[in-house]
Amino acid sequence: MKGKIIFGAVFLLLVSFVFSACGSKEEEIHEHSYVAVEYEATCVSDGYVEYSCECGERYTEKTDDKLGHIYFWSLVSEEENEIKEEGKCVRCGDVSEKISNVSSYDYDTADTTYLRYVENEVPLNLSEYCTEESVAPLSELLSEIAENKGHLKNYELCDYAEKIEQAIDSLQYRGNNITQIFISSEEEITNDDYVSCQIAVVPSDKDETPFIYDALSEIKVRGNSTALADKKGYNFKFSSKNNLFGFGEAKKWSLLANAYDKTLIRNKIALDLAKDMGIEYSPESTFVDVWLNGKFVGNFQLTESVEARDCRVDIDIENGDWLLEIESSRVETDVDYIITPEYGIRFAVNEPENITEEQQREIYDKIGKVETAIKSGDYSSVENVIDTKSFATFYVFSEFMKQVDFSYSSTRFYFKDDILYAGPGWDFDLSSGNVSGDYEDYLKYNNENGFGENTGKSSDGLWVSSFPWYDALLNYPEFLSLVKNTFSANANILRNVFQDNILGRSKINILQSDFGSSFSRNYASAGWSFSQDIGGGRPVTGNYNDCVDYLRIWFSERYAYLDSKY
Repeated sequence: MKGKIIFGAVFLLLVSFVFSACGSKEEEIHEHSYVAVEYEATCVSDGYVEYSCECGERYTEKTDDKLGHIYFWSLVSEEENEIKEEGKCVRCGDVSEKISNVSSYDYDTADTTYLRYVENEVPLNLSEYCTEESVAPLSELLSEIAENKGHLKNYELCDYAEKIEQAIDSLQYRGNNITQIFISSEEEITNDDYVSCQIAVVPSDKDETPFIYDALSEIKVRGNSTALADKKGYNFKFSSKNNLFGFGEAKKWSLLANAYDKTLIRNKIALDLAKDMGIEYSPESTFVDVWLNGKFVGNFQLTESVEARDCRVDIDIENGDWLLEIESSRVETDVDYIITPEYGIRFAVNEPENITEEQQREIYDKIGKVETAIKSGDYSSVENVIDTKSFATFYVFSEFMKQVDFSYSSTRFYFKDDILYAGPGWDFDLSSGNVSGDYEDYLKYNNENGFGENTGKSSDGLWVSSFPWYDALLNYPEFLSLVKNTFSANANILRNVFQDNILGRSKINILQSDFGSSFSRNYASAGWSFSQDIGGGRPVTGNYNDCVDYLRIWFSERYAYLDSKY
């Protein structure tokens, strides 16, 4: 049984006594500080969480029912009147034995657990993505089992199960130039709660990722404003960890619809650029074609979720690390928020979740020390509490992308070993010139109607510098020098977004070459409107290629503007 610490302090208030410190009796309240250790369910025992305090107090809470054995049966001997079978559990290796009288063999109670276990691995809707020739043997096996299940011995059932596994391994997928994800669910998919679904990940002709089928997956609509678009994005969870495209093993993944960005590539460009510039824990992503309940629903960006995990944001929540996200106004009942003491910035606490009052005081104090240092005028004090290199790199990256909501939502920072780092980036639909509207901030973004620099060009104007922390940091000559050096060091990487250079073909050209046919299918086959204006995105003029050309020119002009400043 494997134990895993899952979160830090939990407080239990007992009315009978008060302890100022664990174990010293006083008068009214007894406060324990618990560490929780999660134990996974096994074949013979329930899953549970054990809460323990350093004083010796402990209790447990059940989380899952025991799994039960799944035996693979094999024939040991079959004589005139007796059948001897041996079973080995595929989960834990436990061995069992059955001896049955041939004349009275009870077929109705034959152990079908292993067969059911294998049948659950048979993907649904195979005809959607496999060739008829490769599906036929599997269909024949399933038909044979259905006809004879009530007349088969245990080991015969297991023989069929092995044949099913072999038939699954022999499936041939219909050719496609990018990976496809097939999702089936009998429930309505909303942004309220996860619902059950089946997911098949079908590799492309290039075999960038293995075939995966999970009948016990879960899915929900993702996002807030993006959830209002007709084309929904999704978060989904496998029942066990899978490594997609070599991005690392995880259960939770995201499918970005990119509905507000007609080019479909701004989020991909941003995440790749962040990684190229060395911004730690920037999510990996790629494009896929997605099918939902048999209907093609378009091109989506499969990406890692931003969460504190070994292969995601690699921080140690149990030992005082934090993942924070700027959230100026949104309120969600299951999210904790803090407002910083010096600058009044409102953060959502991404992780840890469900923080205690003590933890809330802890993070408030941590940020307080950072903000005090930033305001102090003493750069050495700043260097003691933040990673200035990460702040400078994230600043250059963010100014280049010019994400409209940088100071309001989706911008993250994390504490690691008591030092604050900037990043990773997220949510770039409304960035790099893809902004319109009469909001004052949008007019300022676009330098229109007397706002901003009033040039009428969104590629002009510093944007991230108005965020309180950066506004203060840029007044330090040392930090400004670091920003200038960072911009210079990343010049080729930034230019390579929009033009071919010493690093190779431009990012925009590569994406059009590799995924252009899928982008076309998103509009022509899935039927999403190209001309309809959505949300705060830039009004569409011309065709798809015109929008890509606009983006290319915008990045070129943005680089030139920043080059004149730094």
